[in-house]
Amino acid sequence: MIGYHANQNAICTLAMSTAVLIEYGVGRVQCDGRLNYFEEKPILKEYPVSMGIHVIDKEALPYCRPNTDLAHDVIPRLIRDQKGVYACLTGKRH
Repeated sequence: MIGYHANQNAICTLAMSTAVLIEYGVGRVQCDGRLNYFEEKPILKEYPVSMGIHVIDKEALPYCRPNTDLAHDVIPRLIRDQKGVYACLTGKRH
């Protein structure tokens, strides 16, 4: 993962799994409320799940202010500011 992070020239890399079972049924709902897709407890490969493992360069430190959360505040802000935030994907479950 560290090698991937360096090769991408990333400021932040998250380990993400494409093999996590969602514990609920999911659906797609049209504007009128009609369900046009439903699947019980799927694995949604198009929505990788964070494994809670991150590689972060020191250039991200200015984003880490008091009372900020890495997942809720820092990473979304890095993405909004178009910094190099990448996902290192794995097919293994966390």
